[in-house]
Amino acid sequence: MIPTIKSLVLKKIFLFLGSLLIPILGFSQITTFNNGGGDNLWSNNANWSNGIANGDYVKVTLNADAILDMSATVSQIKIAGSGPSSVVITNQSESKLTITGNGVTQPIQINKNTTALTFDLPVIFDSSEDALETMRFNSGNIVITFGAGHSLTLKDKLLVTAVNNNNTLNINGSLLGSANLNLGSKCNVFFGPESNNSSYTGSIRLTAVDVEITANTSNNGTFIKSGAS
Repeated sequence: MIPTIKSLVLKKIFLFLGSLLIPILGFSQITTFNNGGGDNLWSNNANWSNGIANGDYVKVTLNADAILDMSATVSQIKIAGSGPSSVVITNQSESKLTITGNGVTQPIQINKNTTALTFDLPVIFDSSEDALETMRFNSGNIVITFGAGHSLTLKDKLLVTAVNNNNTLNINGSLLGSANLNLGSKCNVFFGPESNNSSYTGSIRLTAVDVEITANTSNNGTFIKSGAS
């Protein structure tokens, strides 16, 4: 049967809509790192429930320690309420983790009571959205640590808040970037002896009255450099 002009037009429309739908589906990827392959490597597809996490809109739930053996980008890092009590992310070959916050409001979210998440690698927060993104402690006795010898780079402003005041954010390495770190409700922040903010050009801002900061830096001028606030 010879196709009519109408059928050809409809086919082109369906093909066009399908090409638009493919990236939209890609944006909504949700995957869990479960170490099913047994080697803890980020690049091993067997360690993931729904494909390797690497994309601006990929939401990651961590159920095991991970080794970032490739630089990767995700929209969110999360530990669920039923997740493990401790997760450590390390790296190989200077791999970096970029967190965008795209499609979410809490790019780092911990939901399990009495748990710890440690970033022993360089982390970059770089959001393309014009929105205030939040690092959120959604339960009690939670510790988030950015490890010594590594860095947290803020390319966009980030707010830290907690559901209660028995949670801790440890910044033990370098704070870098030019965007503001906003410390919100029930936020307890500890800058360790090896922490260094001397190259940070943003501002550390207290946005609530129930915020506690401990600066235990070993050298003068590394917590707040001259001219910073």
